[in-house]
Amino acid sequence: MARRSGGLTVLHRAACADRSTANIAVLVEAGADPHACNDEGETPLQYALREGWKESAQALQRYE
Repeated sequence: MARRSGGLTVLHRAACADRSTANIAVLVEAGADPHACNDEGETPLQYALREGWKESAQALQRYE
């Protein structure tokens, strides 16, 4: 999957929209890697936790 600036994957970007937890499930089911790291070495879950996006973090924890 393509990455954006900072090595952000589509799941990192979806985590930014803290209320789009359904999108996280759809993306993982479509093949997005929940363990892919950004340029800082953070998975989407770690990124969401650091930024305080609780709903996204809860959705991503299902894939750990």
